[in-house]
Amino acid sequence: MAKTNGLVGGVTGKIGNVIGYYRRGKFLARAYNPHTTNVRSRLQRWQRARWTKLMEFLRPAVSMLRVGFEFRNPSYQLPFAMKANMPFVTSTSPQDIDISYADIQLSDGMFDKFANVTGAPTSENNTVKFTLTEDDSFKSFLPAEYNNSEGKVYLACYNPDEKQWVIGNPYNESSMGREMQINCPALFIGTTVHIYAFLALGAERILGDGIPSYCSKTMYVGSVEVE
Repeated sequence: MAKTNGLVGGVTGKIGNVIGYYRRGKFLARAYNPHTTNVRSRLQRWQRARWTKLMEFLRPAVSMLRVGFEFRNPSYQLPFAMKANMPFVTSTSPQDIDISYADIQLSDGMFDKFANVTGAPTSENNTVKFTLTEDDSFKSFLPAEYNNSEGKVYLACYNPDEKQWVIGNPYNESSMGREMQINCPALFIGTTVHIYAFLALGAERILGDGIPSYCSKTMYVGSVEVE
């Protein structure tokens, strides 16, 4: 079906064997070729496979991306997250794609790691546990309006076998230095999960006054088998 912008205007769409389209301020037309095979090169197939793999990986974590990439763009966090993480997806063929889980960023970090992990993450009773110790060095990077803002630590773990995220509840800064945990579903038992954390300061969801968030870079806490 074709569309026009008036009796003397241009035409967009298909009329018979002619396709009209609008490009760079001009209405153009080309012949319709029903036999186009849309052949893709080897590199194009690999790139599409990488993009699909990363989209499947990140889309379920969009609730965290909305906080982690809020400062960069309030409306298009997922595309920015895709761009930031594409370098960490490698492919030797469309069927053999690897994600470097230790490099994944769930936040657009305005400052570096905000904490260290004390000991390796552990698991018992479907719960992943670990301890974060605060570093305070991030405060030197913040504008004055963030000096007294309340921050929250965002936690998540990803299960590659189930292709599923579990998002932990945000923790106040007062919880830093204490044991933190993420409760996993029963189907995670016997599988390995990858754990991530980042700090958000000044996000609208935290302060309620519309100040965009300042986030740390995402810290890869490590991997652990859920017991």
